[in-house]
Amino acid sequence: MVTNYRRIDQSRNRIARSFGEDVLATVEPHAILLTTGDGVAIPLMYLSIAERKRPDVALIFLPLLPADWYLRQLRERYPDLAVPFDHYDGQRQNLRALIEANPGRPVAIIGTAPDKSLDQYYWSYQHGLVSVMEPASRQITLSEMTSDNEQLMKRYHPPSFRSINAESFESEILALYAQPASRIGDEYERGGWKKEARAWYQRALALDPNLPHVRQALAGLDRE
Repeated sequence: MVTNYRRIDQSRNRIARSFGEDVLATVEPHAILLTTGDGVAIPLMYLSIAERKRPDVALIFLPLLPADWYLRQLRERYPDLAVPFDHYDGQRQNLRALIEANPGRPVAIIGTAPDKSLDQYYWSYQHGLVSVMEPASRQITLSEMTSDNEQLMKRYHPPSFRSINAESFESEILALYAQPASRIGDEYERGGWKKEARAWYQRALALDPNLPHVRQALAGLDRE
């Protein structure tokens, strides 16, 4: 312990905490925040449950939805959250039913939805570190998306890629910080704005150099 303490000491490592705080600062009041992945969920669970930060936000860990005890726990923890089923099956009792039982509450997700019930009715809008589920009828321009994410990214506290432990969940966190720039780059490339796409891809790589999709996209732009 004496020999290795400095190497393993994590008491000054604020990467997970800063990430959790940035996420909670991103979501709208009274939002429902859906998460997957331990590296993402655990910092948020700690801040939400242990420190009671953003008590207005209902934090739901999606991999636990099939457990009936977890649904009971959600009702106890968030009395204002309507959970419209006693058993989640991903078919009739699904995410769409959960969202529509809570009208007026913004819904954000980090990760992948465990069922396809939202596909025809909602689309995923990149809002900083989270994706906001927007009704299929709502349209948001690329310039609005760019401005929105520019403002959010200025407030964030991403770690340096040199400071993370690449073999830990910290690599997942770093990739999430780069995701807004990567997504905007994709949208610009899809629209044919190559200069803008290149600039946003480069911003994504400046945050996280280990993004194969972005590197491939940049290589494709350079060949054109």
